[in-house]
Amino acid sequence: MIRLLSVIIILASLFPAVSSAQSAAELKREGDKKYLEENYPEAEETYRKSLSEESRAEALFNLGNSLYQQGKFDEAAEYFSKATEEFDQSGQLSDAHYNLGNALFEKSELGPALEAYRKSLIHNPDNRDARNNFMLTKQMLSEMPPQESSDDGEEGGETGEEEKESESPGMDEEIEGDEDTEGLDDPGENGEDEEGETDDSIAEADESELDEEMLEQLLRIAEEGDQQSRRKMNEEQKGHSQTLKDW
Repeated sequence: MIRLLSVIIILASLFPAVSSAQSAAELKREGDKKYLEENYPEAEETYRKSLSEESRAEALFNLGNSLYQQGKFDEAAEYFSKATEEFDQSGQLSDAHYNLGNALFEKSELGPALEAYRKSLIHNPDNRDARNNFMLTKQMLSEMPPQESSDDGEEGGETGEEEKESESPGMDEEIEGDEDTEGLDDPGENGEDEEGETDDSIAEADESELDEEMLEQLLRIAEEGDQQSRRKMNEEQKGHSQTLKDW
């Protein structure tokens, strides 16, 4: 009789845990139904109730989806990140990192979004949406102009003024030098040589100008070709995929 009583007490102590687990699972299923009905606020509330009973990776993931669909990207990223820590299968981890990348992308956090897409592809290289978003985000980062600090600009301005000042004395010295040596050479003896040297210098100047013009033209042609190839790539490439992975 005592043994039977002890068994009853042990079973009774287990019932709350079993009941709680079933309640969490039922709440999750209810949340899934509301999510499919696109009733995202009620789905969010139901998933939160499920998580209060038991923390499950699927509920964390789907709560993140419900928040994302409502534009609550900060909270969505938080729950997607938690889901990446709870999942243990490659497919689940890939989807969780992909959704995390989308939430971070919507927050304009392109660097962390790129890393999330990269992790998604590590767990599932065949995830086409993750691959497309990875390439698009990488291109956007490469086209962003480099940020320059105001201190560098000020220092650059001072350096430019100093260079101008340093150039001026040199020009004055050359002018003074020309005045001092003026009239020392006999024009009759050296006139022909000076004229020949002048012609050579003019020819060299003309060649250098031509070289610069050709270089500028080549650079313009290369830049136009690069822009055309980028436009073609943008036309062929899909836009950012905002489709979430669901469970």
